[in-house]
Amino acid sequence: MEGGLAAAAGAEGPDQALRHRIRVAFDLFDDAANGTVPSEEVPTILRYLGIFPPEAEIPDIMDGMHEEEPTKYVTYERFEARALEMMREGKYAPDSEETILAAFKVFDPEDTGEIDAERLQQMLLEDGDSGRGYQDKEMEAFMSIARDPGRATIAYEDYVAKLMASIEQAQAH
Repeated sequence: MEGGLAAAAGAEGPDQALRHRIRVAFDLFDDAANGTVPSEEVPTILRYLGIFPPEAEIPDIMDGMHEEEPTKYVTYERFEARALEMMREGKYAPDSEETILAAFKVFDPEDTGEIDAERLQQMLLEDGDSGRGYQDKEMEAFMSIARDPGRATIAYEDYVAKLMASIEQAQAH
C-alpha cells in the first residue's frame, strides 16, 4: 500500500485521506459494527492515530465527543470531527525520540540502559498528578512490547526504537 495515503490525498484532498485513517482506526475498536466505541477506548484510538494528548486533557477532549447526555459510548461522527480537528492542527504530536529516552533515563540512574519492569509497572499503575494511573489493559499492552522476553527488565532504548518505528508506520498509512 505504498503511497496509499498520498494517493488518496492527491485524488480526494487531504481531509479525505485523514478521514480514511480515522475510519480505519475507529473500526478496529467498533466491535459491534454500529458506529460507536466504548469511551475508554478513545485515548487508545487517538494514540493509534498519532495523537498523544496529556492525560490531564483527555476529559476535555472526551467532553467534545459525547452527546449532550454523556453515555459510555462515542459515535463515529463525533469522534471523527474532533480527531480531524486535532490532526489538521498537528495538535498533540508525539514526543521526540530524545524526549522519550530522557524520560526513561530518569528511572535508570546508573545508566545501564535497563529498568526493572516490575518497579516501573508499580509506578505507572499508581495515581500520579493526573489522578489516574494506567489501566490494567494499557499496562499489559505496554509490558508485552516493552519487557525483554524471559527477563524482568525493559531495555528502554530498544523499546523506544520500536515505538518510534510504529509511530512512523502509523503516520505513513
